Amino acid sequence: MSVIERVLAALRRPSAPDRGASVYAFPDWLRNRARWSLSDRYTSTVEEGYRLNVLVYAPVRCKARAIASVPLLAIGGDPSNPEPLSPGHPLVRLVRQPNRYQTWRAFNEQRKTYLELAGNAYVYADRRDDGVRALYNLRPDRVRILPDSGGIAGYYYLPPGRADADGVPLLPEDVAHTKYPNPLDDLEGLGYGLPPLLAAALIDHTDNSVTTFIKILFERGAMPMGMLRFDVPLTEEDADTAKRRFMSKYGSYESWIEPVVIDQGGGYERIGMTFDELGFDVLDARAESRILSAFGVPPILIGTRYGIAHSTYSNYAQARAQFWQDVLVPELRMFEDDDRRLLTTPDGASVAYDLSMVPALQADIPPLVEAARTLWTMGVPANQAFAAVGLTIEHVQGGDSPYKED
Repeated sequence: MSVIERVLAALRRPSAPDRGASVYAFPDWLRNRARWSLSDRYTSTVEEGYRLNVLVYAPVRCKARAIASVPLLAIGGDPSNPEPLSPGHPLVRLVRQPNRYQTWRAFNEQRKTYLELAGNAYVYADRRDDGVRALYNLRPDRVRILPDSGGIAGYYYLPPGRADADGVPLLPEDVAHTKYPNPLDDLEGLGYGLPPLLAAALIDHTDNSVTTFIKILFERGAMPMGMLRFDVPLTEEDADTAKRRFMSKYGSYESWIEPVVIDQGGGYERIGMTFDELGFDVLDARAESRILSAFGVPPILIGTRYGIAHSTYSNYAQARAQFWQDVLVPELRMFEDDDRRLLTTPDGASVAYDLSMVPALQADIPPLVEAARTLWTMGVPANQAFAAVGLTIEHVQGGDSPYKED
């Protein structure tokens, strides 16, 4: 009997399964102990990527700024047709200023930055008897996940400077854990997420190495890529003297424009490659395309050389709209789902992001008007034509009758 046949036979057994059992039957070595995050990985990502590589810094800032520009609304009423809550509702105050130190813009920008660099973002809700009083972002490498036999028992936050035993336990209902999928997660998707840069770590290191090489080249000059040749035998002392004198005279980029003078019987021979021969253009384009693709950011939006060379300004609006539709909106919905779980109140009030404030997602009105006009001239009543192309226009008098030529 094949494996598939055995599985199907087991599923058809007459004995009913235990309805109270959890599908997350984690082994003992996973239960009731903190799952330690890879804090060194997060630190190296920030140090070597975000702080030292503009190709990492730029897309992270691009996405964080964009997400922070979308306001979170406190809403109530019918979920299919929600209405803004009155200004006095506690949820309105909370989405305007989640804590005493941050506005919602600053809060969500920090949250998105954590998600991009760590693959995880944690929001802690300071909950009191009268509801959530404040929201705080937790640095992801300081948060530990506590699994049990039925899923996640809670989280463990370790503030800086404290011993491992002096952390703060947090209830799962008070923490929103937003993460990117990790296919190798031991906790079946309940554990730590996967940071985007991990997929592009090698190309990130290569790009940093190229930048370091160029820096060293400008600091020390091109002399290591050349050779001094003499027609007469030199002692080791004479060779060291010749090299030292040559380097002191021409060994930095400030001296590259000065003419070279060699004693009789000597000469300089280039043995290294020029910048063109090293292929920095190809390396730069490769790094740009691969690192930015890991973050899902079109190169033209952050003005990279590769993006400008392979796009035109007319492509910018299309790239920005596609970026929002395919990348930012789905990622913003992740935040929205977690925010609703954390903030929905007993009176039915909840939250939603206001995408009507995003210029890139707004309809291009003139083409829609022309499309509605075309439908109208084909015999479709005006009001139906407006609705068909997605234009929200008040009822037009006589608009329920089809077009008739005079």
